[in-house]
Amino acid sequence: MDLHSLRQSARAARPRLRPSEAVWLYIEREAARHRPADGNRLPTIRQVAEDLDVSVRTVQSVFQKLARRGTIRSEVGKGSFLVTSSARNRDLLDIALGLHATLDVFDEQWHQQISNGILRAAAQGRPRIKLLPLAHRLELPEATEDLLNEWRRVDGLILFPFPSGRKIRQVYESNGKPVVELNPPSDAATTDFVAPDYFEASRRIAHAWRETGRTHVALMLHAPLDRSSSNRARLSGLVNGLGVKMGREIAFQMIQADAAREESGYRAMAQFLEKNGKRVDAVYCVADLQALGALRALKERGWRVPEDVSLVGGTGMDLSATGCPGLTRMRQPLRQIGEALVHLLRRRIREERPVPGVVLEAPWIGGETTRPEENGMLGIETR
Repeated sequence: MDLHSLRQSARAARPRLRPSEAVWLYIEREAARHRPADGNRLPTIRQVAEDLDVSVRTVQSVFQKLARRGTIRSEVGKGSFLVTSSARNRDLLDIALGLHATLDVFDEQWHQQISNGILRAAAQGRPRIKLLPLAHRLELPEATEDLLNEWRRVDGLILFPFPSGRKIRQVYESNGKPVVELNPPSDAATTDFVAPDYFEASRRIAHAWRETGRTHVALMLHAPLDRSSSNRARLSGLVNGLGVKMGREIAFQMIQADAAREESGYRAMAQFLEKNGKRVDAVYCVADLQALGALRALKERGWRVPEDVSLVGGTGMDLSATGCPGLTRMRQPLRQIGEALVHLLRRRIREERPVPGVVLEAPWIGGETTRPEENGMLGIETR
């Protein structure tokens, strides 16, 4: 059947189909007819709308959904193209790992444990996975450019939190290369990500503080809220846990540190305490090393932890070589996160569609910097 006949067939089918269904059917028949290799051009959106007697907006909507699936790709000024699904049936997949690692100790531990989970899962199951590359130790502009060029020789991307993540994701997805991310890319995201349950863990500590009489709560960040969905999830959990007492019986403030390092936490806590004599009796630091710095600043100024101030971290790192190995902290299941990222990407490639995001439980551990009654509410067993 030639293209003209297909278009006539689609027109004839229209009375029995909704406009969007007619467009879907047209694309499916095009794919079945051509068995295309990557690069087969489709008619323009306007041409499809005219041929099927539907609105341009309807065709645009369907094309956008197909692009997210990886069925088609669109290039500005060039048009839309059918994309091969050959990756689904291959025994070996080439996967880019979008990881911008630094020399910071915190980043090293965090990235390393997640990467170990990725390597473990990549070596098991089918299809097998080859990672290209394992890490980017570059300045951010160079790392971004490297990742933007990577899509041509890979089948998909595992993307860590990245300043240019949105741009990178759009390039891969528009070219039919699926992306899964560590942490949701936006507050509304429901698919294609893996994350610890920041919200529930934060809600639990806030509830414990509320029930044990903490009245001045602070959240210490290491990145602005508009740049971190994980920090926004923590904030939402804290607000939910403090409930109606927040703003009435409980004061809530945020402390902005410049990094996830110990010295950054120390400086931010010291400045907070010295500025206008601000009072605090519960502090949630999104990074463990920040919390260690905040602990030092508090003790130097005569504050007792946990008697006067309850202090917690948010990453669950190995602190055995630090001055406070028993810091109360949320344990991110880092290796499980890495494994889940690989499983999710395999599923995306196999099913050729977005798949539901994965949220993993994040328990509390430690217990030395929170009161016994708070530990009991968090499920922490201490001697």
